[in-house]
Amino acid sequence: MPGWQKPILRWLADSGYDVDYCSGFDLHDHPDLLSAYRLLVCIGHDEYWTAQTRDTAEQLRRSPQAVKDSSASRRTTTSYTFDLTSLTPV
Repeated sequence: MPGWQKPILRWLADSGYDVDYCSGFDLHDHPDLLSAYRLLVCIGHDEYWTAQTRDTAEQLRRSPQAVKDSSASRRTTTSYTFDLTSLTPV
């Protein structure tokens, strides 16, 4: 785990929040992954999301039970090679 993720994860745990974790790869591979959730907090570089990953996040954003964000989210996407070893801007 990159060092810049540790402070927020530590704070969430220390504050008693019940959280689940997933990666961009999880969101890419499982479009219904967020269907039971109201909030997605992205800690990191969402500018490297694939179109499928962004669609999964946007599906949650459009749902009536979702907590809406007020961020200026990036709207760029990438594509992965089949073996998930490189990124190519779309």
